[in-house]
Amino acid sequence: MTHGENGGWLHAKDFQYKEEEIWRSFEEVPSLTGKPKIFLFQCCRGDKVDYGEPLNVLSCHPPTKMKDPPLPKNADFFVVHSAPIGYESWKSPDGAWLIQDFCTQLEKNAAKKDLAKIMTLVANSMSKRLSNAENEKKSLKKQVPVTTSTLTKLMYFCKQNQ
Repeated sequence: MTHGENGGWLHAKDFQYKEEEIWRSFEEVPSLTGKPKIFLFQCCRGDKVDYGEPLNVLSCHPPTKMKDPPLPKNADFFVVHSAPIGYESWKSPDGAWLIQDFCTQLEKNAAKKDLAKIMTLVANSMSKRLSNAENEKKSLKKQVPVTTSTLTKLMYFCKQNQ
């Protein structure tokens, strides 16, 4: 958890840095090739707020299977931001929405669902929340996380029974 702003800047106690500096350093570690690298960023990404939109349901077909290509340098990353670029990130008295909902879904589903499905459940849970801030202009606002994945395999936290 930290403060953030537009342009991918994160703030530490004494300095600021680009968030990509964090995951780029893992690209050069040969022992991590083919292994998932997971980053959860709980921070604002700007000052916009999301008022929400009416739900439109779309149907789609499952994707087709492809053969496994050679792994590129930036494969097997799973990066989650608590809000889209330019938007504020919310928390409740119990803590940050992303972290709360991620932990809740892990407790419920780690043994039976892959990480991408768990994050979809997290996004669903977060999308149902409303901010409750002392500042009236920041109350009753929405938030949804952004997940960027280059995972090449399904990732489970526990062995799945077959």
